[in-house]
Amino acid sequence: MGNCAVLFTPLLLVSNNFVKPKPYPMKSFKHLLLLLLSVSMVSITACKKDDDDDNDTTQSELPDAVFSADISGDVTRHVEFTLPKNVTSADGKAINGSQNNSLNLLLINVLGGSEKWSIVLGVTANSVTTGTFQMNQTQSSFGSYTDQDAGVGYLSASGSVTITKAELYQSVGSSLGGADDYFIDGTFTMSCADESNPPKEITVTGSFSGINIKDN
Repeated sequence: MGNCAVLFTPLLLVSNNFVKPKPYPMKSFKHLLLLLLSVSMVSITACKKDDDDDNDTTQSELPDAVFSADISGDVTRHVEFTLPKNVTSADGKAINGSQNNSLNLLLINVLGGSEKWSIVLGVTANSVTTGTFQMNQTQSSFGSYTDQDAGVGYLSASGSVTITKAELYQSVGSSLGGADDYFIDGTFTMSCADESNPPKEITVTGSFSGINIKDN
């Protein structure tokens, strides 16, 4: 196996970016907590292919991860960043995700690092493929936007993620105790509400490319 780059989002990093400014209804809070905990355990390993390893299905290079989003409504903000080779930035910006076949759930977690915001996208999907996938507002299939400095947290009322490109990077397979690595491009939109301060609402729209998804 060649040189490896390991990207890991630790539990504390995700937990510290979620702020509950006022008590959420317990049902919503449990859902969001489950979503964040699930994403926090994603460990992404991508290895550069050896020229003499004919059995290694890894591609030659990691793509850059690019993310941008516009928040409008009770919060107005534009966020964007590029992570060369999908490596977490020096100030803590990161993005990654996972797809869980047993839960029919695809999660994308975005951390703003020192800017102290986070976006979580959870949609119903039973595989990593192109198409439009919905936030069904059940179990963990929903999204959120939080801003620690502003002390606000919004949960989705509706939303979707459209994957325009899904490329297999590395195939390990469940029979070997691993998971397949994909990189995806796409767009997203969600309407969110601050359940602790109704009727505050926001709309979050954006795009992403080169995002690593662990399919297990």
